[in-house]
Amino acid sequence: MSEVVVDTNVWVLVDEFVADMETDAEKSCILACQDWLEQFSASDDSLVIDSYQTYLILSEYRRNVRPGGVAERLLNDLSSRLFYRLVMRPIQLDRDGNALLPPPFSVTHGKDRKFVAVAIQCDPYATIYYATDIGWARDKEQLETNGLTIHELCPDYIHQRMSAN
Repeated sequence: MSEVVVDTNVWVLVDEFVADMETDAEKSCILACQDWLEQFSASDDSLVIDSYQTYLILSEYRRNVRPGGVAERLLNDLSSRLFYRLVMRPIQLDRDGNALLPPPFSVTHGKDRKFVAVAIQCDPYATIYYATDIGWARDKEQLETNGLTIHELCPDYIHQRMSAN
């Protein structure tokens, strides 16, 4: 059984329609997220989130997923097995509401700090999964040098976006 942290964009993409996408990279990304979340849901792996004191991660998921969609169903299923599948870790916040990270950890986007903050509370560190956020791609080497595992579900999409920037 592993502990994983999942960026919100993975949950959001599960409910996108492949037919609505313009590029093959976008279509492949949606399918990769759908496949991975279905596999995760069927596994014994745990989803790591922040505790009730801050409750940023699960709140963000709920705000961003499509009501009545697959992601909401999967989140509801995980939430119904709260103590079995959800692992809560306390995090500290700065005055802007972003998670505080100890050195040497840093991330480009302040709002992504919460994912790193909960991942490093696990022993061993939880793996972070993401789909479309190029900030993770920019931070990946530094984070992995410091012991985190960052798993890119949509490498073609990320490469396409990084090349465009």
